[in-house]
Amino acid sequence: MFDTYRKVLALLTPKERRKAYWLIAMVVVMAVFDIAGVVSIFPFLNVVSNPEVIETNNKLKWVYDRIGFTNERDFMIALGGISFALLIVSNGFRIIATRALVRFSWMRQYTISRQLLTKYLTGPYSFFLNRNSSELTSYIVVGISQLASGMIHPCMQLIAKVLLVLLILSLLIVVNPILIVMMFLVVGGAYSVIYLLMGKKMSVVGM
Repeated sequence: MFDTYRKVLALLTPKERRKAYWLIAMVVVMAVFDIAGVVSIFPFLNVVSNPEVIETNNKLKWVYDRIGFTNERDFMIALGGISFALLIVSNGFRIIATRALVRFSWMRQYTISRQLLTKYLTGPYSFFLNRNSSELTSYIVVGISQLASGMIHPCMQLIAKVLLVLLILSLLIVVNPILIVMMFLVVGGAYSVIYLLMGKKMSVVGM
């Protein structure tokens, strides 16, 4: 699989590779905004459900005193506004990043198709003797479309999801490392059991 992705990467020009790296940077920023939007909800919900937490939580108390709030209601409104603004910014940036990812994928379909067509047009006459023109057209129209929709776009989406998961795991490790260990043990144990059970059945049926 990695060999296939290396071949796809080799089809890109240096300029297109730089665009891909910029897209990855955008995905990182998008993941950071997603995490910030989710994290900002928790202080707001804590204060709404229990206003006394402002006095017991050192960080909330520091923000409350530092900015100079005089009552809990204004502080709740401020926290809610910040959380709402972060969610709006996060979703707005997600729209921009998703559009950029889709546009990059489909523009690569155009550029790779153009490269392949140029290769055909400049090829020697002997190249076409044993090849059907409809077959070559299919490579340009259908084959490159499948490459863009089945390889390039999913690959960019995979990078985005992996980065988001890594950031979430990093946040959870900082907040509650014991929870992460327990989660890995439970999820990993469940997958191991499923793999062992399915592995035995697959070997029985000869797969």
